[in-house]
Amino acid sequence: MKDEETTYKIIDACVPRGTTEKLAQSTSRTTESVNVWRRRRMTGVPNRNKFNPLDLVELIQDHAFAHAPHEVHRIHQYLKRRYDSFFASVFNTKATPLTVEERDGDLAAISKEYAETIQAILLKAPPDRIRKEWEDLHRRIEEMVSRIELGVEKPPVKNVIDLPKIATGGGGK
Repeated sequence: MKDEETTYKIIDACVPRGTTEKLAQSTSRTTESVNVWRRRRMTGVPNRNKFNPLDLVELIQDHAFAHAPHEVHRIHQYLKRRYDSFFASVFNTKATPLTVEERDGDLAAISKEYAETIQAILLKAPPDRIRKEWEDLHRRIEEMVSRIELGVEKPPVKNVIDLPKIATGGGGK
């Protein structure tokens, strides 16, 4: 069975030990509240182990799916914009199209990371190490694809109906 990525595991990974108090202060929570977010939510126990922030986002998204399905994509777009902006500033990714030389260098680095991931699997490394190798590889590929997208020209938008011609009576086949 695949080890499912859960919100509490994500929070545990993204809030390293030693940074809990800082997050607690910035979110006006107690250190214990942040630590509770790292644990599986206990159902059926009133006022215990309340929703962690990612569970809360899921509830908001589920609500939007049910009541505003045409708007739910905005949650994803907002978080993606924040991620892309942070990723570009922290990891010095260039907001420029990928050159041929950069592409070749990135492909070489990605190939090496792919080999390291396979090696970790073959050597029966702990699942968390294999997952880290895979996530590093995925991050590198995502960065490369984002830069490729910057260089792809968008086709011109063509109106299905030319409104000015129809309004003047000149529209037809």
